[in-house]
Amino acid sequence: MIKKHKLKIIFLILLVIIFSFFSCKGKSWELYKANKLLARNDLPSLLEAKRIYEKYKDVDLSAKEGLKNANKFIGEVYFYDGKFKDALPYFLASLEIDPIQAETNYFAGVCYANMVSGEFIEKRKQEYIKNAIEHYKRAISIAPKYETAYYALGVFYLYQMNDILEAKKNIDEVLKLNPDHIRALFVLAQIYYLMGDNQSSLNIYLDLLKKLPPKDSRIDQVKQNIEQLQKEMKK
Repeated sequence: MIKKHKLKIIFLILLVIIFSFFSCKGKSWELYKANKLLARNDLPSLLEAKRIYEKYKDVDLSAKEGLKNANKFIGEVYFYDGKFKDALPYFLASLEIDPIQAETNYFAGVCYANMVSGEFIEKRKQEYIKNAIEHYKRAISIAPKYETAYYALGVFYLYQMNDILEAKKNIDEVLKLNPDHIRALFVLAQIYYLMGDNQSSLNIYLDLLKKLPPKDSRIDQVKQNIEQLQKEMKK
């Protein structure tokens, strides 16, 4: 009787081992498949990869990391297609797994910033504004030399918030990191003009004439701005 009991226990242990072996093998295969799908970077593949990673995220660290990346990459697909509202939930889901992502915070900030103009409910609009600024600042705090985030925040302050001083502060940071950042120079010239400092604005446009390639389409606009400023300064 005791012998039969021992055999039963051994049999059950063997069953557990066999089940565990095939379960692990199945998990490994599915995660391998998810990794391959993730590398394709098209929406159907990314969504399928996300589904697989979701299945194992609580039992496998690599699946959790894969899920973070899948959410980010899905967000980017929508983002670069201009579908900011569709992209946002995926960026936020990625940040929920790992909030220390400079680029993903930047993308979330851009999504919120673009959603502001299409929102008519004032309370929601203010929430989008707050969240846009918060995510841009998080991106900068994670990556202090992230000039694109400084630029986006500066432009947001200028055109959405009409906050010239905050706009200038962030554009100045861009130009500290990259003195030849053409778009930032254009924005700074406009900021000086709005501040009533026509001479500083003129100096930037004159500098832009030297920096821009000869056939750049923006040269005509720069020349017009120079002419207009010179006329105003003669009055």
